[in-house]
Amino acid sequence: MLYSSFLFTIAAVFPSLSYAIGNNSPAIPGVFEIVSKSSAKYLDVFNHSLADNAGLAQWACTHEPHQRFKLGLCAEISLTI
Repeated sequence: MLYSSFLFTIAAVFPSLSYAIGNNSPAIPGVFEIVSKSSAKYLDVFNHSLADNAGLAQWACTHEPHQRFKLGLCAEISLTI
């Protein structure tokens, strides 16, 4: 469920693309690289930024830290209709 929520967020940023999540960093458990199925490029934090609300881009694979993501729950949202 957590991963599908994360993919939904990515889809909002890049609506025409679909992504696959793979743990390509076995030395760091729980850290993932996210790859576009359509372009085969990796999700990348623009300009290696560490700032909040940093931009995301697609980029060729470098296996550097700005292309690795730790997935986790930020907040739980409950809706009643």
